[in-house]
Amino acid sequence: IEKLQSIGIDTTKMTQKDTISTLTKKSGIDIEKWGKENNIDIEMKIGKKMDNIAQAYRGKENSKRPTDEQVKRLKELGHSLEKKDSVQEFIELIEKLQSIEIDTTKMTPKDTISTLAQKSEIDIEKLKKENDIDIEIKIGNKMNNIAQAYRGKGKSKKPTDKQVKRLKELGHSLEKKRRTGKEIAEATIGAIKNMDMSDREDSELKGLVEKTKEGNVSKNE
Repeated sequence: IEKLQSIGIDTTKMTQKDTISTLTKKSGIDIEKWGKENNIDIEMKIGKKMDNIAQAYRGKENSKRPTDEQVKRLKELGHSLEKKDSVQEFIELIEKLQSIEIDTTKMTPKDTISTLAQKSEIDIEKLKKENDIDIEIKIGNKMNNIAQAYRGKGKSKKPTDKQVKRLKELGHSLEKKRRTGKEIAEATIGAIKNMDMSDREDSELKGLVEKTKEGNVSKNE
């Protein structure tokens, strides 16, 4: 890590899937020339090595646990071995996506970063290449899990008040959305649009939708 940083490689961009080669490219370094000059195996799975050390630090691996001095040095180099806060990582991902003009408020539970980016007409290949983002992350599912945890459901960690506030600032409320009468009526129309109805039934249903839009529908209706 010290050697990589000494030649301008930002090791804090490391992911579990990174080799030294992929990590070096993120900092715009000529990997072939650099590898030869420094006698380093550029295909070394450095991300996996870091993960193994982190797991050992947490007592989950058979690997030797790092010393307090080594943990301190890694932290000085920008690498904490503490378990990351998944909600905070998600917030940082949302912030990053919004900084490159992806409208995350268009997110649905089925969205990946790829499908979400397409809604904002972002070039997917350019996004992948220039921003080091896994475009297949199921971002909609992640948001849904956080929302469920906030409501006391699921197994995910409940977000803090500060995180809830930050998500709201970013346009994402974790409160359960209340569907309006108009939305319910329109959803009903969509669900039964392929059913055979008499002219009278069709007329009554359309009338109900109109009354709903105007706010005049009763509970019985």
